[in-house]
Amino acid sequence: MQTADTLCLAGDRIFVGDQPDDFALAGLFTSDPTICLLGLGHGGAIRPMIALNPGASIVAVEREPATLRACVDHFDRHFPGVAFSAYRADARDHLTTTRESYDAICVDLYEGDLHPGSVLTSEFWSEVRARLTDDGVVLANVWGLPRHLDAWTPPSPQSLFAALIREHFPSRRVLWNRRNCTIVAGNGTLPERLPYVGHHSGLRRHDRAIASVHPLRWSLCTDPPPGEHDAPPAPGFDASFLDAEMERRWPVLLGRLDALLPDGFPSLRAAGSARELLLDPRASRETLLTLLARGDAAADFIPNVAAALHLRGDLTVSGWYGRWLLEDWGRLRQVDPSWAVGVGLWQALCIIASPLSERPSWSDDVLDLALELGTATAPS
Repeated sequence: MQTADTLCLAGDRIFVGDQPDDFALAGLFTSDPTICLLGLGHGGAIRPMIALNPGASIVAVEREPATLRACVDHFDRHFPGVAFSAYRADARDHLTTTRESYDAICVDLYEGDLHPGSVLTSEFWSEVRARLTDDGVVLANVWGLPRHLDAWTPPSPQSLFAALIREHFPSRRVLWNRRNCTIVAGNGTLPERLPYVGHHSGLRRHDRAIASVHPLRWSLCTDPPPGEHDAPPAPGFDASFLDAEMERRWPVLLGRLDALLPDGFPSLRAAGSARELLLDPRASRETLLTLLARGDAAADFIPNVAAALHLRGDLTVSGWYGRWLLEDWGRLRQVDPSWAVGVGLWQALCIIASPLSERPSWSDDVLDLALELGTATAPS
């Protein structure tokens, strides 16, 4: 079994990039799991997986030779203690030729900015299920539309993925992160809870906070909607299609926000922008709370924008967002605990974890909250 020392975890970042990796959860569904990662990329998911379960055995499959070579070289140079197997192969070829069964399969397949056409077929998900153990799980990273722009309404990648996965797996859950969601599905019944891992002494404080919230976030997430089997647009759900679809849906969101603003507040839809709202913390907070009480997915908008802007160096929203989260935490958890942890707190942790952005003044208090939540929900 690998340890914190052999993994070179101490004093180093595990959760990197602009959002903590949900694939870290892959190691928590069973002890000493064998995990297949379809689509290696830069290998950003590997260390989070092992950090949360050092007994995990990882098999990475990558089609592009240059990507595979660069990732393996990077780990050999910087993390020689991190052990994983890497193979150059097409994902579907691997699924249909391997004799291995996996406890978890992580699907992270892209061709440029596109989900490859093979992933958008029923046959692919049938092949994934065939390679899972009886209690195995699949975790699919789906890039597309943000939930506050009605991501489950077609045409959207999330709607199609949800329909395809529902066709083959009896139990499903979804975790959201701005324009990404991770759909988790099981051959059997998915567990209500996952083991607490926030005590890992080898991790940095912000990594421990994220690791401790991951299982709590899981316990509060829900089944995705059924989705629809609409054929994807030609040439696919590429960036230009998604950008155009977001632009088409944007006025509808602004209209929903306008209906909640105080009298005399400038019309967001008329301006084509939500900037006036975002510059007014009090109006933003009251609007968000109203949306949340109504169960409206547009409540995601302000946390998502706070994180997205912060990661570009713009602290317009993030400057007040974290402090408000702390002040209204009890109220948020009472109204919608799933949103409070899975969106409100999670986007604050995204802001803190980014190594390329300024650390907000409220960071330590939010980390205290996250660690306290993890400890409070851990088995005694």
